[in-house]
Amino acid sequence: MENHTTEELTILLCDVRNLMGLFEADTAPEAFQSLNRLFAQINQILTQQHGSIHKSSGERILVTFKRRKFHAVDAIKAAIQMRYSLQEFSQNYPDFPPDTITGIGMGIHTGCRARSILSFEDRLNSLAIDNLVHTASRIESLIEFYGCIALASETTIAHIRSHQSSLNLQEPSNQFLYRWVDSLAPRGKQKGIELYEILGSQAYPIESGKVRSRSIFQRGIEAWQQRNPSLALNYFQQAIAQTPEDTIAKLYIKRCQNILTSLAPQSPLYSTL
Repeated sequence: MENHTTEELTILLCDVRNLMGLFEADTAPEAFQSLNRLFAQINQILTQQHGSIHKSSGERILVTFKRRKFHAVDAIKAAIQMRYSLQEFSQNYPDFPPDTITGIGMGIHTGCRARSILSFEDRLNSLAIDNLVHTASRIESLIEFYGCIALASETTIAHIRSHQSSLNLQEPSNQFLYRWVDSLAPRGKQKGIELYEILGSQAYPIESGKVRSRSIFQRGIEAWQQRNPSLALNYFQQAIAQTPEDTIAKLYIKRCQNILTSLAPQSPLYSTL
């Protein structure tokens, strides 16, 4: 049997919502030129961050990152920069109908696959990629539910933490900002997924309000995990007072209130979506 090795990589699934609506809203040559510039800028970002477009379909882009030690870092940086590119696009081309692009959502997941030249193992390798993509897609599908921009799995965050010593942490773009969001048990999976919301970096914050209230939000999460909904509710309400647009804090306020009012006395701390 041929030898094979394990390859670790990070998958980024990006959905630019209602992007195709731009083509329907404005068929002028200038509109296509503007969109081409946006695509070129996104492609440049992915190239700079060592990403490869694995598949592109309509508004969704599937990107793989494979750089040894740094593939998770590359994926997070690409996600942050893509968000900034979309913001600049919206500001620089105000002639497009308002709300034509309703936002960007990104799911990021890190995992392993086998590298082999055997045809049978190639099929297993393909299944491994499909499994990674499925998980990244599941994470991305939760963006609207949580009302955020980017979500990453615990394996992505763990990979970044384990290789921090190899990064120049004096560089603000390497100082990533994120927070724990939830623990989910996807259908058909034995192991749950810990979800983290990507808030940006010190150089490029993409959720400035949530960055400011991150510490108080974290206290609420700790109280929630300790099964103290009354204390958690107090912290989440403080977080909302600081950052009214924090939809995740609002979600936890509802969860705490449901438990405290006995509307869902058996409500588990772990969600199944």
